[in-house]
Amino acid sequence: MHILILPSWYQSTHSPTLGSFFKEQGEALKQNGIQVGIIYPEPISLREIRLKPCIYSDTNNDTLNTLRLRYVTYPFLYKKNLQRRIKYYMKLYEAYIKKFGTPDIIHAHSFMYGPGGAAGIAAHKISKTHQVPFVVTEHASAIKTAQLKSFEITEIREACLAASLLICVSKTLSDTMHERFNLPKSPKVYGNVIDTKLFIPAEKKAQPFTFITVAQLRPIKRIDKIIKAFSQAQHIAPHISLIVAGDGEARSQLQSLVKSLGVKNVTFVGDCDRETIAQLMQMAHCYVNWSEFETFSVAIHEALSCGIQVICSPCKGPESTLLALKETLCDNHSIKSLVTGMRKVLENHPNTETTPSQKHAFIERHFSKDAIATNLIKEYKHIVKP
Repeated sequence: MHILILPSWYQSTHSPTLGSFFKEQGEALKQNGIQVGIIYPEPISLREIRLKPCIYSDTNNDTLNTLRLRYVTYPFLYKKNLQRRIKYYMKLYEAYIKKFGTPDIIHAHSFMYGPGGAAGIAAHKISKTHQVPFVVTEHASAIKTAQLKSFEITEIREACLAASLLICVSKTLSDTMHERFNLPKSPKVYGNVIDTKLFIPAEKKAQPFTFITVAQLRPIKRIDKIIKAFSQAQHIAPHISLIVAGDGEARSQLQSLVKSLGVKNVTFVGDCDRETIAQLMQMAHCYVNWSEFETFSVAIHEALSCGIQVICSPCKGPESTLLALKETLCDNHSIKSLVTGMRKVLENHPNTETTPSQKHAFIERHFSKDAIATNLIKEYKHIVKP
């Protein structure tokens, strides 16, 4: 069987870990005997216009057959950029089939637009032109939060109805799609792939007690509240530390906040590769997520795979996993609620209800490469019958 993956966002020189779970899912399928390819039109700004918009093989990704194309997006031309993006997905598809053959199924990830995005819409267009069935997995919290234009709602609904299979990465997201796009039934739910061979419990823990969060540094992630709550928790436990991994528009503001509050032991490590994130999680004791919305949260599941504790806001994504593993799920998004959660973890460490090995085993059973690949291959076989 031959599967072609269309990610809406993907790793680049600027963001080396972006969309890592798309690649990991593809590798999991390949390890289970499936031929896998990826096509990705990479949007760049006018400042990078010197990069010619030509199709090229991704030589940094030798595990999967990957074709990319860089193209310039223009400010304030939202619909035009979208049309051009669909055109480049089509162009890449035609180049791909000449080089690697026609896939049995196109598997796109996310409908939602932006500078990138729209893989689900592109898959629908390609499917109509080339008569290849397509599957779409939705990951984006924008399904719930974005103010969509009428043409977007129409195109997404049409693609949903034409797809051979719809998947969401959490039940909450599935219910949202069902309601928002007036679908006949809710999409199926399969989580993202977690690399349970890389994210494993460590034998020793660093001292002092360390909290960690991994995120794009933007307002919706509420890293400012984590810093403020950590500042208050430090009055009780002065030697605790906080690691902030990731980069983004809010980084300088967050660093200024740390300075203005006089908080000690906060380290910003910037964007890191997967191996470094795993090492940071292994040396930490507790992962903190305070996002407004999460659809799945790969980082939370990676932290659990490392066997560490988790404190989480009510973000409508990873709750079922956190409840199953008896982690700290807070009632609201207030700083007071997070401080209470931090105190609870500090007073009850290590968590005796679920051990690191039990957490890792749970993630491996439900979200490992083999677990997700097995579920997807079953679904593919229902679509492509012998």
